[in-house]
Amino acid sequence: MDDHSTFGTEVSPRAALMFSLSETLRLRAQIGRSFKSPTIRQLYYREPFLHHSYWIKSNPDLDAETSWGESLSLEKLLPYDSSLTLTLFRHDVDDMVVRVETEEEIAGYPVRTYENVEEAYTQGLEASLKGAPLPWLRFSLSYTYLDTENKDQDKDLPYCPRHTLAFRLGLKGPQGFSLEFGTQYTDEVYTNVSNTKKIDDYWLTDLKLQKDLRDKAWLFLEVDNLFDTDYGEPSRDWAGRTIFVGIRSKFGF
Repeated sequence: MDDHSTFGTEVSPRAALMFSLSETLRLRAQIGRSFKSPTIRQLYYREPFLHHSYWIKSNPDLDAETSWGESLSLEKLLPYDSSLTLTLFRHDVDDMVVRVETEEEIAGYPVRTYENVEEAYTQGLEASLKGAPLPWLRFSLSYTYLDTENKDQDKDLPYCPRHTLAFRLGLKGPQGFSLEFGTQYTDEVYTNVSNTKKIDDYWLTDLKLQKDLRDKAWLFLEVDNLFDTDYGEPSRDWAGRTIFVGIRSKFGF
């Protein structure tokens, strides 16, 4: 049960089952209702705030989302500490909160805000392969096919790519060195509920090099947007490639 001071009380029943078909094969099924209130950022910020390479403007008139969702997942355990997972899913959503492009710009960066879609659904397929075949090597590969519809207008939902592909690779070297590489493909998307504007597909790649200094301390070098992608909008001004160097430390007793 969810009890919200603004959006009231909602009951969210859920059920999940798991079947072990063999020692290395599992089947999972889930169904449930969910309630999701808009975040503080989506509702209450008085001024637009910069998020990566675009501005976000809050919308105080948003309603909370409610939805029913179902999923069916098959997981296969593989040699070398690896696994393959296939998942089918569908969500039927009332008052779905979606991000949309506005006509505004601030300092050359686009301004986006949030709107409710009265009735919508998302459905699709997820496939993932992950593992650690060697003590110094781990990887993950995932693909998502996503079909969406704004039932109010018989249109696709904004910022919901049909195809997404992601790959990550982690390497551990000698003397406390480690390297992480990640890249993701995002298909073209519409940027408004009427589907009159869209951005192109693009790849986004990140790189991270880290060195263990001592217990709970690390020296790192991070490169975001390694190949200086334009996020599918070459006419926009974007932050581009960003390099971070620093030291991280954890404090505890």
